[in-house]
Amino acid sequence: MTWRFFELSEFDCECGKCARSNAMRHDVISRLDDARADATRIVPGIRFKILSGYRCPLHRLTVKNPTSSHAAGLAMNIAAPNSAWYFAIVKSLMGRGFHRFGFNNGSIHVDADPNKPPRVAWTYYD
Repeated sequence: MTWRFFELSEFDCECGKCARSNAMRHDVISRLDDARADATRIVPGIRFKILSGYRCPLHRLTVKNPTSSHAAGLAMNIAAPNSAWYFAIVKSLMGRGFHRFGFNNGSIHVDADPNKPPRVAWTYYD
């Protein structure tokens, strides 16, 4: 499968222990790709830099949180360097059916996990 704005390798696990096999859900990446296109209408030139995508069972954050949506291939963290980008990213993601957001200083966690409460937002710190 191909996307306009993403390569599958951008979502690889970064643990350094696994074979870097990618288990991201392609339908989630497709929705993300559409959201990225929508965001350019709000902030021309915006990028969706993926900071974290799939996390294998060996990844330190999966060990810490085995129910992580990253481990199911349903979550990613996107860089958001300023408030205009935060707004454009969230607005475009909501327009494509994403409704679970975590906000960190400079990034947004978004997931499409159907097994977790919908329509939530939270803050977190690494």
